[in-house]
Amino acid sequence: MIIPVEQGVELSDVELLRRAVTYTRPCGFGVISKWRAVSIMFGVDEAAAQRLCKRFGVDPDKLVAR
Repeated sequence: MIIPVEQGVELSDVELLRRAVTYTRPCGFGVISKWRAVSIMFGVDEAAAQRLCKRFGVDPDKLVAR
């Protein structure tokens, strides 16, 4: 079911970014650290990916899988 924008909840840019960082997973079948998945998703280096994780309360060293 598609909800028209007028009826949907308007999300801030910060909330959209928080959700993207929180739910990012690797594309393949491997297990990698959260910061690495964020790095790949956003095309940033390790330091920036770790800062994004910490900014939104996500453990950058947590292992994630598909």
